Order: sequence, then C-alpha cells, then structure tokens
Amino acid sequence: MKFHHILSSRFVSALFMTALVILSSCVILVCTGCNNETDAPVTETPTTEEPTDEEPMTEELTTEEAITEELMTEEPTTESVSIEDFNWRDADVVFVGDSITSGRNTTKTYHSYLEDMGVFKSVRALGVGGSCISTQSDYGLEKKPLAQRYTTIPSADLIVIFMGTNDYGHETPLGTISDTSDVSFYGALNVVVTGLREKHPNSRLVFITPLHRFGFGKSDLLGTKFTYDNLPNGCGHSLEDYVNAIKAVSEKNSIPVIDLFTLFPFTPENSDDKVRYFPDGLHPNTAGHELLAEMIFDQLALIPNGSN
Repeated sequence: MKFHHILSSRFVSALFMTALVILSSCVILVCTGCNNETDAPVTETPTTEEPTDEEPMTEELTTEEAITEELMTEEPTTESVSIEDFNWRDADVVFVGDSITSGRNTTKTYHSYLEDMGVFKSVRALGVGGSCISTQSDYGLEKKPLAQRYTTIPSADLIVIFMGTNDYGHETPLGTISDTSDVSFYGALNVVVTGLREKHPNSRLVFITPLHRFGFGKSDLLGTKFTYDNLPNGCGHSLEDYVNAIKAVSEKNSIPVIDLFTLFPFTPENSDDKVRYFPDGLHPNTAGHELLAEMIFDQLALIPNGSN
C-alpha cells in the first residue's frame, strides 16, 4: 500500500508536470498566433497621408510671397479721397491764418499744394505773421488780429480759419464761452463767428486747430522761454486750452473743426520730427506743408457742401 501510494503520488506529480508543459505550449502557440496575425496580409482602408511639419510652412511662405508680390504691383496712392469724389470740387476757398499761412519757413505753403491739385475753383490766402484772434495779446493791434480784420475777408464757398497758436504764445486771456467782446480769446472767437455769419451767410466756416509747438517763443509775462505747449503761459493756460476753446465755440455754432492738434502725426517735441518738419519748433517747412495739405484735403472731404 505504501508503494502504491508512492507510485500514485509520482503519477499525479508526473501528470501535473505534463499538464503544465501542455499548458505552456498552448500559451506559446497562442502568442505566436497573435504575432503571426499582425504579419499576415490584411486589407487596409486607404488613409490620407498626414502632412509633415515642414509642409504647412512651405504653403504659408508661398501665400506670403504671393501677397507681397501683389502689394508690390499695386499703384501707390497719395490721397485717401479721389478728386472726383471731393465734396468741395470747384469751390472758392479762402484760408485765413498767421505766419504758417503766410509761408514763414517754407518755400511752398499748404494752400499752394491744395491749389495745385486743381480741385478748387479759386484759392486765396490771407496770412498775417504774428496775428492773433483776440485784440488783447501782447501784440495789441500791431499784427492785425482776426477780431478786427475778419471784416476784410471776401465772400467764398469755404472760409477756413487756421489760427490760435499766437494767442497762446502772446498770452491772450482765455475768458469764458459766454464772452461777447474781443478782449478774451473766447470773446474774440464769438465776435468773429457772429460777424462772418452776418457778412457771409452762404459761406461754410471751418476752423483748424493749432499744431503742437516746442521750444519756440517766450513768455513776456513770466520772463521765461516756452519749452513746450503743455506749459502754461503767463495767463496760466496751455496751448490745448486754446484748442479746446476753438472746439467749444465751433460746437456751439455747429462749425466743423479740423483738429490738427490731435490728428497731425508729427510733433516738434520729437527731435526727428522737428528736424524733418518743424526746424524752429513751430513753423512747418516745405515737407510739413505738403503733409498739411494732404490732411486738410482729406478732412475737408468729410465736410458736407453748403453753408453752416
């Protein structure tokens, strides 16, 4: 019995080992079959080949080159408004101003450039160097203030007034918008607007604000040289205060304003701009006047034809 038990145990052990071997072989065969399935030919669904990282860059570069080539073949434009579509084509225009309008520091003025464009029927310029709008600057009446000489402005479809920088530089009192005498800047503006409307009821009035200035002139009241238009003059006002007065009176009277103080892209405070366009810190040179003409043309094109 003991021997039989031993044999039985050995038989069971042998049988167990055989089973393990067979099981191991099956596992190997299954794994091998799995590997063979991947190697076997299969019918694949066609797929779109993914582009490489370099391909989009090549296409993008090609597009950029095409756009550049197209831009290079375009005709350069100097005006944003065509002459044919200009609202004031064949109009009579009078430009009233100070030394910028009279042509100090330039060989050709902005109004001469405008006249050469051939859009106006006639162009007249009434520029007086040093002229203020008010009669009460330190110049007094010597430089023919606008508050007095407006009576000599001839009739025209457009009367464009480009002044105000001398009232800041020569210390005109600002006053208030309700002033009605020519003593203060506000008052002189009111006198001019009222007088021109009575004298030329069919004319369109337009104001142009002063340009920025830098390092030009001096304060007689303060006894110091101005270094920039943001500094208050002897009356305690910056150039922008006079600009805002022009805007306020114009708004009250529904008069269009070309705000070059804000729109003109160059300022003499910038040393490069000063050399290129404002050699003395105030008066534009010939290149500056050419830019002025372009901007004034574009801004006038936005103003409807007709009287105020």
